[in-house]
Amino acid sequence: MADKTDHRRRLARLMAERQAEIGHDWKDIAAAGGISYEALRAVREGEGTPRAKTKLGIDIGLQWEGG
Repeated sequence: MADKTDHRRRLARLMAERQAEIGHDWKDIAAAGGISYEALRAVREGEGTPRAKTKLGIDIGLQWEGG
């Protein structure tokens, strides 16, 4: 069974792939999602547990469907 670290690595990889696809830098993605760059960086680095607002902001910033 995958542990939390595996899930966080997978999320970071998927975020990086999507960032490359849309061609925006991380600061623009954070701004588009209405979240701080620091919150976005923390998720990418696997730090802490993101709040619902941060998760939604990531979906919006990366132009992903919610969920």
